This record gives sequence, C-alpha cells and structure tokens, in this order.
Amino acid sequence: MKFVETPYGVKTKKRPIASLTAAEAVLDYTTEADKAFFTSLHQHGIILNQQQMEAVTHVEGPLLTIAGAGSGKTAVLTARTAYLLTVKKIDPKHILLVTFTRKAANEMRERLLKFSGMTQEIIQSLSVGTFHSFFLSMLRKLGINHTILSNDRYRHMMIELIIRDLGIKGDYQPEAVLAAISHYKMNMIYADDAPSETNVEQEIKKIYQQYEAQKKAKKQIDFDDILLASYTLLNMQPSLLASVQKRFHYIMVDEFQDTNQLQYELIKKIALPDNHLFVVGDDDQVIYTFNGADSNIILDFPTHYPRAKKITLSTNYRCTDTILGLSNAVIDHNKKRFPKKLTAAKKGNFHPKFARPKTTEDEANTIIDKIITDVENGEKTYRDFAILSRTHTNARAMFEQLVIREVPFIAHTIKQIFYEQAVIKPVIAHLRLSLEPQNLTAISSILPALYINKEKAIHFIEMEDFVDPKEEPLLHLLNEKNLKEFQKKKISERALLIRSLAGMTPEQAIRKVRKDYEKYLETDGRQTLTMHKDTIKESLDELEFSSKRFETIAAFLSFIDSLRNKYEQLAKANEHTLSNAVSLMSIHQAKGLEFPAVFFIGASETIIPHGFSLSADEKSDLIYEKGKGKQKVAAAIEEERRLCYVAMTRAINELYVSSPCEYRGKTIGVSRFILEAFQTKPVISKQENLNEVPILSCTNQHCNGWMKITSNHHSIQERACPICGEKMVESIKNVKV
Repeated sequence: MKFVETPYGVKTKKRPIASLTAAEAVLDYTTEADKAFFTSLHQHGIILNQQQMEAVTHVEGPLLTIAGAGSGKTAVLTARTAYLLTVKKIDPKHILLVTFTRKAANEMRERLLKFSGMTQEIIQSLSVGTFHSFFLSMLRKLGINHTILSNDRYRHMMIELIIRDLGIKGDYQPEAVLAAISHYKMNMIYADDAPSETNVEQEIKKIYQQYEAQKKAKKQIDFDDILLASYTLLNMQPSLLASVQKRFHYIMVDEFQDTNQLQYELIKKIALPDNHLFVVGDDDQVIYTFNGADSNIILDFPTHYPRAKKITLSTNYRCTDTILGLSNAVIDHNKKRFPKKLTAAKKGNFHPKFARPKTTEDEANTIIDKIITDVENGEKTYRDFAILSRTHTNARAMFEQLVIREVPFIAHTIKQIFYEQAVIKPVIAHLRLSLEPQNLTAISSILPALYINKEKAIHFIEMEDFVDPKEEPLLHLLNEKNLKEFQKKKISERALLIRSLAGMTPEQAIRKVRKDYEKYLETDGRQTLTMHKDTIKESLDELEFSSKRFETIAAFLSFIDSLRNKYEQLAKANEHTLSNAVSLMSIHQAKGLEFPAVFFIGASETIIPHGFSLSADEKSDLIYEKGKGKQKVAAAIEEERRLCYVAMTRAINELYVSSPCEYRGKTIGVSRFILEAFQTKPVISKQENLNEVPILSCTNQHCNGWMKITSNHHSIQERACPICGEKMVESIKNVKV
C-alpha cells in the first residue's frame, strides 16, 4: 500500500490549494503612539498583520475575534494586553485575561515579558488564568477556604460509598455519575432541581444530593463548584458583583468556542455595564460539545451584543498552502459557521498524500514503515510525527503495532491497553474463566452483569473456598443466602456459558458472551450516562474483530498478556526519552498542537463521520441530547467535519490521510469529507432497516453458511452446516426487517 496524490475514487487531478496571503502595503497606524508600539514589536520579532493590529487596537465595547487555525491568536491576545498597558495606560489591576488551561496562562505571561516596557511586577498585577483559578481566588478572598477535591480516585470512592449507602443496585460507573453531575452544574441545575422523570434520573438525583451534602459537611468543593458557587454568590450579593465589575474593566477570553453556558453567564455578568469584552475563538473548531461547549455561544455573540465588532484573522501561519487548501475545502461544506476563507503565509512543495489500505492492520504497518524509514534516513526524528485518530478504539491496531515493533511513542491519556477498558474487561474475563475457572479477578469482573455486588460476593467466595475448595468457585454463590433466586439462576446459567466456551475460537466465544452482555447493557440505563450504546458496541465490535487473528482462546489471552507486559516494559524503558517519540492521540487531544508531519488515520465512512453521527436522530443520551430529527443529524455531522478540519490543520509541512477499505470486516467508503473536498460525490451507503437475529453460523472460515434459529433449533446442541457439513454455533446477524 502506497500513499498517492489523490484519494481513492477521485477522478480529477486538480488538488485544492489555498491562496497565498497577499503582501501588505504600508500598514495603517491610527496614531503615532500606535506606530511606536508596533514598531517596537517589530524590533522584538513580533510582526502583526493588518487584521491582527485592528484587533489589538480595539479598546471600547465588545469584540469578537474569529481566529482561524494557525492565525496567531496568542500573539494577538498578548499584544492587545501590552497595548492596553503601555499605550492606553490601563492599570493592570483592571485587566482580566481568561484562558482554558494553566499551560496557556503561563505561556501568556512568558510572552508578555518579551514586550517593551513589561516587567514582572506589572505582569504579577494582571489577572491571567483559567476560569477556575480566577473564581477560586475570588472565593478565597471571601473567606471560603473549603478543601478542593482534586483527586479523582477519592471522588470515585465517595460516589461508590454513596451508591452503597443508598442501597442502589446495579453497576454505576463513578466517572459516569460525576459526568452527569458536572453536566447539571454547567447548566446551572442544582441538586434539588435535577430532573427525576426516569428511574435513572431519580437515582442520579439522590446521589447528587448526597454528594453535595457530604461535601458541605466536610467543607469540600469540586472544580465545578468553584464556578457554580461563584455564580450563586454573584446573583445573591449585588455588592459583590458590583465590586468585581468595578475591578475588571477589560476582559479577554481565549478559546471562546469552548465556553460552556455557566462560564459564559459568569463572563457576561462581570463585563457589565461597559461590556469591554474581547473574545477570541474559532467556530470551525467547536469539537467539545460532549463536554459542555456550545457552538451557539460564539455564533450568537453578535446577537447578544449588537454593538459588537467582528474581526476575522484569516492568515494561517502554520500550514502550507497545499495543506490549508485541503482543510479549507473540507470545512467549506459546513453551513452553521461564519463565512471565511483562510489564506496561507507559506507555499509548500509537498501535497497531502492519500492511502487506501485494506484494513486497519495494513494501515498501521504501512505508516510505521514510513516513520521508521524517515527516521533511519535522518530525514526526521520520532517527535516530528503525530498519528491522529477519531477515537482511541479506532487506534487499537496502531497502538498494538507500535508496541510490537518497539517504536517509541506517547499514547496521550491512554494508560492501559485496549483489552483492559472497562467495557472490554468483563468479556475477556469470561474467556479467561473458561480456561482458569479459579481466577478470582476474572470472577470479580463478570459479577456486575449478574447484578451482584462484587466486593461482598468475592469475600463470600474466598471464605467458602477456604473451607470447601471448588473447581468453579463462582458456584459458591449458589449458597449465599442474601442472593435472590433470579441472581442464583443467572449464576448457574453463566457457569454453563463459561464451560461452553472452552472449545470455541475467540471470535465465537466473544460473540456468545456479548449476546448476553449486551442485553445487560441494553437494560441497564446507568450505562448510557455519558456514552451512546453505540460506543459500547463499537468497542465490542473492535474486540471481536481483533480476536479473529487467533485460533484458540489460549492464544488470544497469551497475546493480550504479552502485549500488556511489553507495553509496560516499553513505557518504563522510554520514560526518560519520551521527548523523542511519536505522538499517538485522538483528534480532540491534538487541538491546539502542531507537528511537522501528521498521519490522519481512519478517514473512512462510519469512522469519521462516526457511525452514531449518521443516525443521531435515532439515538438518545441522558445528558447530551440536543436537537431533533434531521437537525440533530446535521449538527452531529458538522461537528464530525470540524474534527476532520482540526486533524488536518495540525500539520505544518506534511499531511498523510489514510482511509481503510474494511473496518471490522465490513467494506466502507472513503470519508465524505475527503471526497467533497475534491468535488467528488461520496458514495453513501443506503441505511437499510436491519435487525439483529439469532442464527447458527458455520465454524468453517471458508464457508458462509448460516440459518436463522427457530423454535425447532433450541433443543439441538450441535448442528451440521448444510453446505459443508462442519459444526455450526450460535451467533447473531443483521438481516433486513
């Protein structure tokens, strides 16, 4: 498989190229003081274009600065701060600069020191920091010195204990509950006002109320409380609000497109009455709606502030004209955006390259071959490369091949291999128990799906097994008096299921296990707190596909154990040399970063745009459900397109786009976002009405024989394939309704 000049299926040889930024004539300085300021910047190597200068010199009233990818927004924010201080002689105590990360805040301070006239004392007087740091400082000054719950594990334990004390059954994931509570707080919904229409909502409300009560009793707050408590106090104490407004006359907000409703309400309050509000963001990079960001906030800013001025920074200083041209051609197809066309400051000789590997395994090997070759030839170092994927699950094959081939890499935020994910572990545990029935760790993993408290159950098993050891310790639970009959029935059924797996291939075993496991997930509303069931299904599909490479369960488990051990060894060996390593990350994690060479993997239909975005109107999610019908689908697809745009605009010099032909055994087309950029109509598969039905499937990998399971088949333990005569096993298949 090779990288070529145009995507598969594109007939035209014409490739999109961005216009180069026109050379500017004599810059227009409004005053002599302005001229002196910008001349000083020039002497310090800070050269701003006319659009940037216009934003920097804006002082009175609201301003929306649309900063396209790579357009120098940080330079504008810092220059504008310096301009207010040195030219307009604004007292630094009256300036507030809000960022979304501490890293960005520190970078702002460091850059400000490079400006003429800036001293450490002046910068110390400025308020530069995140929303949380600013409002925490306000709370501290008011004498609210509560302990901040910054330890996630501690908060998880709090939620687990609350669930236990409330007697709530089932397998609530603490992180999912905390995400639900966070969502409520971001939308200014207090515990007593939380919705309670469904059983799950009622349970979440009770947990939320207990969580708040316990924190209050112990004088503790979490990060969301910092903002919500500030909002509450500013509403309840007009004198406090007036003092904050009197202090901060000029407010600037970075990454405005990532603002949630609570943050926006806080900013609007303290900006009154003069509204000297300077916000910088890019509507084409709104990719965190799942985390509370709302694209309507930036798009409706001119409506909220009719007097607002809007400036677009349209020169991209990062990407070459060839990379930017492709990126522009992609994002131009979004309708819900401010019209704009970025121009490139750099001309490039390298055009984006495209590949159409057969599978994700082929994709991984080809890309790693390319990286190793370039490094060995001395053309690049490992740190020059980034591999970007839509989700971590999409990068499973890439992750494994990087480990197996011992390429130094940083898997950002991925702390464990794919097979140790929370959704995957119980399935693997079933396979492990078919070979090791006494493995208590594996038994513990399967208990939640049996609606059994795992801590109490494991303690009971250990006590019973000490007195009366069994070949299958799980069966001790049949003597547990506190378990109900339906739970004991499930234990017996699960023991039979586990025994039946021993002679199967890993793929067959996973299919059989997941059939029952998915029923549990389907009926357990707790599992939909932060993700669609499609996301769970995606992980299970990937697991099933991955297992096809192995003929026996033992071989598959051996691979998993070996991969885990090798990854741990590789991570330990490379912990001091990670400054020279390939970056493997999701597109979300790559936002704001840039790399000399980017591999954008999985650029195929159902990967990006993700499958659940194509049928968003059919999905429901407890927290993040917005819009209806076609409107919901359109919004979901536009966010997917923005993700594609963000991935491409991370590349400085080289961009490689890979679109696998097959994904988890199914043929898929090149992503519509790529084809549209070349004015090629994408082949969108017709969404047929399909239904999962139980079938008998032939075990012969060279035979496609299958038949629906009818009432006559339920009593048949084994059945021969009518085509080849081989054994058939239970499975599932999507068939037309």
